[in-house]
Amino acid sequence: MPIEDEFYKRKLIERYLSGKATEHELEAFFGLLGTQNFDDLLAQYMDQDTAALQSEKYAQTRKLPVWRYIAAACALIVVSLGIFFLRSQIQPQQDKVVRKLKHDALPGRNQATLTLANGQKIVLTNGMSGKLAQQGNTSVQLQGDSISYLNGASSDHGGTTFNTLSTNCGEQSPYPLVLSDGSKIWLNAASSVTFPTSFTGKERKITVTGEAYIVVAHNPAHPFKVLAHDQVINDIGTEFNVNAYDDEASVSTTLTQGSIRIEKGRNFMNIKPGQQATTSAVDDKIMVRDCDVDAMVAWKSGLFHFEHLPLKAVMRQLSRWYDVKVIYEDDVPKTDITGEVYRNMNLAKVLEVLDNLKIAFRVEGKNIIVSNKASKHQPPTGKIQ
Repeated sequence: MPIEDEFYKRKLIERYLSGKATEHELEAFFGLLGTQNFDDLLAQYMDQDTAALQSEKYAQTRKLPVWRYIAAACALIVVSLGIFFLRSQIQPQQDKVVRKLKHDALPGRNQATLTLANGQKIVLTNGMSGKLAQQGNTSVQLQGDSISYLNGASSDHGGTTFNTLSTNCGEQSPYPLVLSDGSKIWLNAASSVTFPTSFTGKERKITVTGEAYIVVAHNPAHPFKVLAHDQVINDIGTEFNVNAYDDEASVSTTLTQGSIRIEKGRNFMNIKPGQQATTSAVDDKIMVRDCDVDAMVAWKSGLFHFEHLPLKAVMRQLSRWYDVKVIYEDDVPKTDITGEVYRNMNLAKVLEVLDNLKIAFRVEGKNIIVSNKASKHQPPTGKIQ
């Protein structure tokens, strides 16, 4: 996520002050700190008393022994180099020489399409502002850094008017969507959300495909429901991430704050912050596990996060973000991949990292060709042990 995003700035500051920031978050925080004074930064995002207390704590850290500064500086240098870390069951080559790829693909861009009730499509990009459309009694405007649905009263003509915000492969919504009730939605690549321009009746319902991060404006008198394939997510005052891509075997819902209830068929289950609920298309079972929430919503902060993820699952993410098709020529070695990669990097850089594995990659136009390095059909992209 761009460092200009206010939500991301606040999160970086909170993570830094709590001592839980990752190396990537520390890099981003110190980059932010380089743009303004620390006291001013606190004053902008925290109340006066808290800002004063944290400012004094920060000043005390300036008295740390010299060796602490040296260690911190070394760590920041490593972080600033954009180091990736990948671990797998296959030992990386110690003297790997990566051959330059003949082709490359740029990372996804900030763009989305808003489809109005009459079928009109508005392409949204960075830098836009002002009124976009009028939908019944609801005005659709770009206000600051969000797409806002304002004055959403019920239509005099009756009925409900729906709009859809969508992204293609290689796109991410440049603005969060603010619904007429104040709920906010961020969209990942190849995703969509269909919603009423104003909520009427007892329930508030939206439909999501792909991946979205949702902050619900809680209203017990008007329950908020998210339909994702054949799963229903019921808000009980919450922020959560839903991953419901058609090419994934399951729908995953990760709760960051509040509480939600997951419904699948006749089954239902409440989940707590730090938990992820998973449902499959083959049955109505709801599986719940504890998870690293920050890792599950890393896309929102501009990162790919892989945690013991099979190669094909990793490639599906890359396919959506770089808008390419993945073709497998051979039986590739089975390996789990763990690590983080910045989403603003060109595809070739990401594939250089994966080249540590016994897998060869070629980029041909809009295709990534994946093959076994040991295969006789394809030359390796680097040295073979």
